[in-house]
Amino acid sequence: MIGILLAGGASRRYGSPKAFAQLDGQFFYTYSLKALSPLTYKQVIISQSTFISRFQKDGHTNIIQDHEAYVGKGPLAGIYTAMEKEKSADTWFLVAPCDTPYLKSEVYEILLEYISEDYDVIIPVVAERQQPLIGLYHSRISGTLKRLLDDDILKVGALLQRTRVKYVKDERLQTFSTSFTNINYVSDRIDS
Repeated sequence: MIGILLAGGASRRYGSPKAFAQLDGQFFYTYSLKALSPLTYKQVIISQSTFISRFQKDGHTNIIQDHEAYVGKGPLAGIYTAMEKEKSADTWFLVAPCDTPYLKSEVYEILLEYISEDYDVIIPVVAERQQPLIGLYHSRISGTLKRLLDDDILKVGALLQRTRVKYVKDERLQTFSTSFTNINYVSDRIDS
């Protein structure tokens, strides 16, 4: 399994790059990487060119920019880029955004229990809300991702409509409900 950290957004609402905002002296993105690391043999950071040197300064080397045809096209472009870079025909990718500093690896452990050949995507549902950017995506959807991006269809929901999705409403996920706290504004922080 390969981890994908989505860390290329503009963070307009937050006011500064969210990946490098800090919680308890650590960058937000490090919490997402820590959640992915125990369950993946490799992690790929998808980011924009202006952030690459900042990640490298922290010792990360597996940082790539969106595929040149899809720069700035959001999370679908990031997931597709990682799948294309890794060129694996039969791999699950664990996806995490950089702005969920309360994310725990236990969330992915629960989702991994639902892996099946019957599904292409595994998405948690917490408090009746789908959480598609904290999910599992199989490499077999790469072609579907490319078609959506080529047609400039960038909504994650469009991908979910075209793939076999397992929506996980496991009660154990409620225990980790803060893991799904997405920080878009400084006021969204639990510690603020």
